[in-house]
Amino acid sequence: MSLLAQDDEDGLNSKSVTIANQRRVQSNLDNLSMLQKLFPGVEAALLIPDEEPKPTNFDEVRDKIGYPEQAQLERATGTVIARVLIDEKGAYLKHRIINPVHPALDMAVEEHIQELTFKPATLLGKSIKYWVNVSFEFVSEKEQPSKVNIPENAKE
Repeated sequence: MSLLAQDDEDGLNSKSVTIANQRRVQSNLDNLSMLQKLFPGVEAALLIPDEEPKPTNFDEVRDKIGYPEQAQLERATGTVIARVLIDEKGAYLKHRIINPVHPALDMAVEEHIQELTFKPATLLGKSIKYWVNVSFEFVSEKEQPSKVNIPENAKE
């Protein structure tokens, strides 16, 4: 959205359109807040944030999840996807597994997903509650590319 002050063919300038859009979005946020007070289950599902939540400790939690022994024995692979609700401060609120893969893999994600912390979603500079998908990929060691060790004397 440009902030240029040139009039377009309708006689509106870009700055006034941008301001009108910001007011409309703020009005929608106010209406959403009011609806959430009246109906506690209403979520910000249809809002498109300026910035989506980003996990701040994904690698740490992923390491805790690991690759469950039962899943390894059964050579279970795939990507478990969880839909996670994040509050305005970036804290985990709740989740749903939307792409289950294998009971052992799903359970491993379920046991640790609440440990995730996030940089919260923002809309017009304001932190908002927001749903985000988080993927956990499980690949057997046999499917991972093998590492090639080059002897020291072979390096140039």
